[in-house]
Amino acid sequence: MEHEGHLNQNNVESLWTLHENVNWEIQEERVQFLIDIGPFISDCASSEIPDLLGIFTKGEIDCLLTDTVQFWYELGYGNRDHFLDFLIRARYRDDPERDEYGSIVVSYTTPVHHAAKLYMLDRTTVLYRLFKIYNLVDVNFVDETGLSHFHIACMSGHVDAVENFLMCDQDPNCKWTDTGETPLHLAAKYEHKEVIVLLMKAGADSNATDFSRRTPLHTICNARGYASHEVVEVLFNNIYYDYQPFDVDAQDSIGRTPLNLALQYQPREKLVKLLMKYCFDQNIADYYGETPVHIICKRSDGHIFLEKFFQFSRELKRTVEVNGKDLNGNTPLHLALKKKHHKMMRMLLLNGADPNIANKQGWSVIQLIFQKQSIDFYWVHMILTCTRDQYRAGVLDRQIKEGGTLLHWAVRNRKTKRIDYLMEKRSDPNVTDSKGFTVMHMLCHDDFPLAYQSKMIAMLLEYGADPNVPSPRGHTALHVICKKAGDKADLAEMFLNLCIENKWRGIEVDALDRQGFTPLYWALKKNNREVAKLLLNKGARPYLEDDKGLTPLHYICQRDDDDDLVEEFFRICEERGEQVLVDIPNKQGNTPLHLALTGCCKRHVVDVLLRRGADPTLVNLTGLNALHFACKRKSDADILAELMFEFCDESDRPLEVDPRDNSNNTPLLLAAKCACDGVEELFRLLLERGADPNARNDDQKTPLHIVSERDDIDNYFTVFAHAAPAAPGEAVRIYATTDDNIKALVDVLLRQGADPNAGDAEGSTALHHIARRKRDEGLARRFFEVNDELGQRVEVDCQDIQGDTPLHLVLRCFRGEANALPELLLRRGADPNKPNAEGLTPLHTMCHRTSYWQGMGELIFQVVAERNLRVEVEARDSENRTPLMSAVARVDLGMVEFLLSRGASVAENDFVFPNYSDFDHVFRNIGYDNMILKVKLAAGILRAVEMLEDRGFTLGPESTMTIFKLFANRKLYETSEQWRYKNSLPDDELESRGAKQCEIVPGLTLDQFIRLPIREASRRLELEDYYNFADKYEREHGNSIYGTMNEDCVLHLCEILSREIFERWTKQAVYDMTGLPIPCCDMIASDPKFMNKDLWRICLTNMNFTDEQIKEDALLRVFMPARYGYF
Repeated sequence: MEHEGHLNQNNVESLWTLHENVNWEIQEERVQFLIDIGPFISDCASSEIPDLLGIFTKGEIDCLLTDTVQFWYELGYGNRDHFLDFLIRARYRDDPERDEYGSIVVSYTTPVHHAAKLYMLDRTTVLYRLFKIYNLVDVNFVDETGLSHFHIACMSGHVDAVENFLMCDQDPNCKWTDTGETPLHLAAKYEHKEVIVLLMKAGADSNATDFSRRTPLHTICNARGYASHEVVEVLFNNIYYDYQPFDVDAQDSIGRTPLNLALQYQPREKLVKLLMKYCFDQNIADYYGETPVHIICKRSDGHIFLEKFFQFSRELKRTVEVNGKDLNGNTPLHLALKKKHHKMMRMLLLNGADPNIANKQGWSVIQLIFQKQSIDFYWVHMILTCTRDQYRAGVLDRQIKEGGTLLHWAVRNRKTKRIDYLMEKRSDPNVTDSKGFTVMHMLCHDDFPLAYQSKMIAMLLEYGADPNVPSPRGHTALHVICKKAGDKADLAEMFLNLCIENKWRGIEVDALDRQGFTPLYWALKKNNREVAKLLLNKGARPYLEDDKGLTPLHYICQRDDDDDLVEEFFRICEERGEQVLVDIPNKQGNTPLHLALTGCCKRHVVDVLLRRGADPTLVNLTGLNALHFACKRKSDADILAELMFEFCDESDRPLEVDPRDNSNNTPLLLAAKCACDGVEELFRLLLERGADPNARNDDQKTPLHIVSERDDIDNYFTVFAHAAPAAPGEAVRIYATTDDNIKALVDVLLRQGADPNAGDAEGSTALHHIARRKRDEGLARRFFEVNDELGQRVEVDCQDIQGDTPLHLVLRCFRGEANALPELLLRRGADPNKPNAEGLTPLHTMCHRTSYWQGMGELIFQVVAERNLRVEVEARDSENRTPLMSAVARVDLGMVEFLLSRGASVAENDFVFPNYSDFDHVFRNIGYDNMILKVKLAAGILRAVEMLEDRGFTLGPESTMTIFKLFANRKLYETSEQWRYKNSLPDDELESRGAKQCEIVPGLTLDQFIRLPIREASRRLELEDYYNFADKYEREHGNSIYGTMNEDCVLHLCEILSREIFERWTKQAVYDMTGLPIPCCDMIASDPKFMNKDLWRICLTNMNFTDEQIKEDALLRVFMPARYGYF
C-alpha cells in the first residue's frame, strides 16, 4: 500500500477518536461515521493526507466504500464524493486477497459490483472513481452472478479500463453467467460506441446471443436510445474486424428480429430505415405470428409510422406482407379495425390488404364490420373504394350479424339512400341470408307499410331480382305472401302486378315447395280466402295435387269456416272453363266430402259438394264412407247424417245404413264409440233407418259392448239400450268397468234378454267378471236379484277354460273384509270343493295367497257347515299337494294354524314337507330394499316345523336337508366377517338407523337385543315373536325398513332365531355319532365358537350321505369338504 504526506497530529487524533467510537459490525453506525468525518475530510482536502492504514484496516475501508455506494443518495454529495476523492488523493489502492497458495482470489464482490448494480444512471460518476481505487486490470473480479469488472467497464463506457483489460488478454466474449450477455451486449445497451470499436477490434462476436437469444443488435433496438442508429452504424462499420457475417435477421427466444423490437414501442425513424436497408427479409414474423406491420398496427399512433414504413419499402423496392396472420389468425387489418383507426385501415387497403381473410374464429374484417349493432357506412364506403379489385368481389354479399347482407340490413331498416347506393355498387338482390331468404322474401314476410313494399319490390325487380328464387324449403316470395296470417290480398295483388309490369311474365303461380305445396295450397291452408281467390283468378290450377294427394278442393273442405269459398271456387273454375273433380281421392282415399265431414260443422260445404255430384258411398283405404265420417264426429253428427239421408232420398240413391269398414265397424258402432253431442238423436236416426243394433266388429263387440265400456254411459245408454234388443251373452265383459252406473246398465241388459250364463272366448261368464272386480259395491247382489225377479237361473259353479269357478276367482282376488261375494256364492250353492283344471279347490286357492285373512276361512267353513256340507281339508291337486302343504310352502303361519285346527293331517301318508323349489315363490320377492323379509321367512319356516312337530310330524333327513339348503342358498345365516356385527356398530350409527327406538317386543329394543350374547338372545324370544316383528314392520314401513336394519343386522337376527333349533338338532347328531352323555353333547352343540353353518356341518355328517350324493349336491360339497371333518 502506498501513501504520501506528513501527518497532521490533530486530524489524526480526531479521526482516531471517531474511529474508536464506531461498532464496525453495525451498518447504521458506519454510515453515521461517514457523515461525521465530513468536516475532517473537507479540512484535510487542502492539508496533509494522514496515513489511512495507520487508522483503518483494509476490511474497514472496504466496508466504508460499500456503504458509500449503497447509501449514495442518503449521504449526499458532500459526504460521498469527498470521501471517494479523499481516498484517491491518499493514493489508496486495493490490495486483493490471496489464497493459501498466494494466488489472488478473483471470486470476490467489490464496491464496483455494488455500484454497477445499484446506480446504473450514475455509474460514470461512481465507477470512474472506483476504478482508480480498484485499478488492477490483470485481475478480473467476478461476483456470485458472474458479473466481472471487465463487464462493468464496458457497460460504464470506461474506455481506459476496457483498453487495459484487453491489453491483459481479457476475453472479449466472456459472458455474464446470470444473463448470458457479452461485453459487446453491455456496451451496445448503453450506447458506448468507443468501447464497441475496441471490442470489435479485439474480436468480439457480433452475433453472440444471451439467454434470451438476443444479439447485440437486438440489445440496441430494444434500448431505443436517441443515438441508437449511430450505434448500429458503428456495428456495421466495424464488421471488417470480424470476418463472420452479421445476422441482421436473427430471432430471439420469441422469434423477434431487431426490426421487430425497433418497431415495438417508440420507433426511431433513422434506426428503422437503417435496419430495413441491411436486413434480408423485413416481413419475418415472431413466434406469435406478428410481422412488423402487425406490431405497428397494434399502436394507437401506428398510422404515423405505417406510412413511413410503406415509404421506406417503396424506396428500397421491398414488398410488405400486409395479409399475414398472427396466432389468432388476425391480419394487420383486423388489428387496425380493433383500434377503430380509419387512416391505418385506408393505408393497409391501398397497399393490398384483403378484407375477406377470416381469423381463427371465422371472422373477416368485413364480417366484423357487419356484425355490429349499428353499421357505420363510412367503413363500408372506405372498403368499397380502397380495396383492390381482386378482393372487392363479393364484399357486398357477405353476411352481417343479423344474418343477411348489407342489402338485407338496409331494406329491413328502411335505409332508402343506402339501398340506392348498394344497388349502384351492384349488390346482388338474389343473395340469401342465413335463413335462405332473399330481400324479396324478407319484404313479403315482414310487416312493412304497403307503399314501402311496393317501392322496394319495384326497385329490386328493376335491378334484376328474381321473384321465383326458392328458399331452402322451396318457398318463393309468392309462397311467403300466401303463408302470412291476415289474408294479405292487397300485397299479393301488388306483387303480381309489379312482376307483370317489369316483364317478369314467367312468374310461377303454381311453383311447388319442398313439401309439394303451391301458393294456392298455402293460402287455403292458412285460411287466406281472398288471396286464394286472387290466385285462382291469376291462373292457379285447381286440380294440382300435393305430395299427400290433396287438391285445393280438399283444403277448402278441411277449413273450419262454413262459408261461400267453396261456391266461389266452383264459380271461378266454371268461368275459366275448367272441370273440377269433386270425388278425387287423396293418398289415403279420402274425398273432399270425407274431409268436409271432419272437424266443425260445415253443413253448407257438405250441401254444395253433394249437389255438385259428390258420392257419399265412396270409401277410403280404411273402408270408411261419408256416413262413417259423419258418425265419428264430436258434434252435429245427427244433422249431417240426416242431410245425407235426405239428399240420397231425393236423388233416388238410397244410402246404405250398415256399411262396414275394414274393421267391420258400422256407422252405429262408430257412433257408440265416439259418443258425440246429440248422440241420442243419431242413435234414433240410424235405428229408424234400419241399423243393426247387434252388428259385431272384428273385436266381436256390438254397440252395446262399446256403450257399456264408457264412463259416461248415463248420458245416452237408456236411449240406446231400450232401442236395441240384447242378444244372448251381451252382458259379458261389461262388468270390467268401475262406473257407478254399471248396476243400472246390468238391470237394463238383463231385462232386455241378456243371458246371465253366456261365456266369452275365455269361458268367463258375467259372474266370473264380477268376481274379478276389486270392488263389489252390491253388483253381485243386484245381479242375483234381477235374475231372481226374471226367473232366470244363474250357474254359480260354471267354469272358464282354466276350470276356475267364480268362487275360485273371488278367493284369489278379494281384498280385505269388505268383499261379501264368497258368502253370497256359497249361499247360492257354490261347490266349496270343486277343483279347477290344476286340481285346485277353493281352499287350495286361499292357501296360494301370500297373506291369510282368518275371517274369510272361518266364514267359508261356517257357511258350508250351515249347508250340511264339509270342506275337504285333505283334497289333493294335480301335483298331489294338500292345502296344508301349500300353506307351509307359502310360509303363511296363520293359514297353517287354521288348517291344523280344522283337522289337517300330518301323518306320513297324508303330509309331505315341501321340497326346495316349492319355496321359490316366497323368496322371489326379497330385494335390496326389503331385507326384513328374510327374518320373516326364516322364523316362519322354523315355526311351521315346530307347529307340525307339535301335531306329531317327524322331520326326516330329506326335509332337514331342504331347510339347510334354504338357509344356505338363500343366505339366511351369518358369515365370519359379520359375526361381530353386534359390537361393530357405533352408537351414532345405530341411532341414525333407529335401532335404539325400534322395539322387537314390548320392553326390548333392537339395539339391546343384538348386543346380547347369541346363546342368551336365542332363548329370549320365540320364533313367533320374530315372525310377528318382521311382519309388522313389513306392513307398516314397506321398503323403508332398510333404513332401520341393513343386511348384516338381518342376518344376525336370522342367526339368533335359528340357533336354538339348530343346537337341538346338533346335540342329537353328536349323540348318534359318538354316544357321549347328553350333557357332553349339549356342551358341544352350545359351544359359542360354533356358528350356525358349523352346526349344519355336524348335522350333515350324521346323515350318512354317499360319496355320489356329496359329489352331485353343491351344498354338501361346500359344507362337507372332508367326510368326517369334526369327529
